[in-house]
Amino acid sequence: MDILIITLQPIETLTSAMFRTLAITRGLSEQGHNVDFLCIPDNQLQSKKREQEFLKDINIIRTASNGAFLEARKIISGEKKTFKKFVVKFARKLWHMFCVYDNTIRIANNVSISSLPKKEYDVIISSSDPKSSHIAAMNLINQGLKYKKWVQYWGDPLALDISKENIYPRCILKYIEGKIIKNANKVVYVSPFTMEKQKNLLPKYADQMAFYPIAYMEEKIYPPTKNEVFTLGYYGNYDSMVRNIIPFYVACKKFNEDIHVDIIGDSDLRLEATEHICIYPRGDILNFEANADLIVCVLNSFGTQIPGKIYHAAGTNKKILVIVDGDYTEQMKAYLNSFNRYFICDNNIESIVEGIRIAKESEATLMPLKELNYQYISKALIE
Repeated sequence: MDILIITLQPIETLTSAMFRTLAITRGLSEQGHNVDFLCIPDNQLQSKKREQEFLKDINIIRTASNGAFLEARKIISGEKKTFKKFVVKFARKLWHMFCVYDNTIRIANNVSISSLPKKEYDVIISSSDPKSSHIAAMNLINQGLKYKKWVQYWGDPLALDISKENIYPRCILKYIEGKIIKNANKVVYVSPFTMEKQKNLLPKYADQMAFYPIAYMEEKIYPPTKNEVFTLGYYGNYDSMVRNIIPFYVACKKFNEDIHVDIIGDSDLRLEATEHICIYPRGDILNFEANADLIVCVLNSFGTQIPGKIYHAAGTNKKILVIVDGDYTEQMKAYLNSFNRYFICDNNIESIVEGIRIAKESEATLMPLKELNYQYISKALIE
C-alpha cells in the first residue's frame, strides 16, 4: 500500500510523540508498504541526527519552514537582555494563550499538495503531537489529495490536554475537536482511559475511536551493569503542573549511599543534587539507560494519558518501576499489571521506598514485551 504519514515535527526531534510515530513508520515500511513521511525542516532545537538504518527506506518530505518562529527563537535565545527580546517573549506567551495550536499551525495552514510525490494514497496517517498535523492533513485533502482511509493518531486529545494552558472553555475546544475528527475513518488513542473519556465527550464519533498502546521502536538487550550500587534512572520532563516527582526524590534521599539516582529532564522545579542523586537537564539518555539497574516512570498527577516512556522502556530488559498517580490510580494499576512486566507503587514516599526495595531485591529475568513491539502494533493498526 501507499501510505502518507504526516507529523509537523522535524523527524530528528527527540520526543515521545516522534518515537511513537517512527515506531509505526518503521513497522509499516518493514511490512513492505511504500511510506512517504511529511514533516517540517530540522530546526536544531531539541533534536539530534538519526542514523537508524530503516530511515533509508522512508521517503522524507519537508514542508516549508516557519520563518517567523525561527526568528523569534533566535531573538529569545540571544544572550543580551533587550527590549525587543522582552516584547517577543511577551508576544509568544500571549499568542500561545489565545491559539488552540502551537506555532506549527502556520505551516499546517500553508502546506501544499505540490510538495507530495503522489496525489493519492491508500492510507493517510496524521500523527500528533502537534495537533496541527491533523489540520495539515485536512488542508491537503481540501486541495484534492485522494485517499481510501484516513487514520488520526492522537497523543494528548484537544479538550482534555493537561499540558497546555488555554483561555478557551472546554465546550469550545470540544467543538473544534469534533470538526477535526469527524472526517477520519479511524481515530486512534494511546491510552484506553483517554479513548473511553473521548467516547463520552464526543459520543457522535465513538464508533470511529480505537485504542492501541504505544509501540517501542527497537528492542534493546543490555548486558548486566557493573554498578557498585543499585542505580536508578528517571528520564523525562517533570513539570510540577503535570507530574509530581517530589515523593520519588525524597524517597531516594532515604536510601543514602545504598543507591545512585540520575534524574534527566526539563522542569520548572530546581531539585538539589546530592552525593548520590544527580540532576541533569534534557539530554541524550542512551548511555544512562544502559547503566541503569532500574528505570523509573512517574504517571501524570491527573488526566487519562499514560507517559510514552513506560512503553519505550518495555522494549528493554531493564527493571521498570512505575509510580502510579492521578485520577485513575486503580484502573492504571490493573492495566499495567496485565502486562506482568512492571514493578508498581503509589506516589507517596513510603510506597516508593518499598517499590525500590522490592525491585532492588528482585532476581527476575525480564525481557522486552513482544505485544508492544513496533512490528506487532503497526500491523494491528493498519489491519
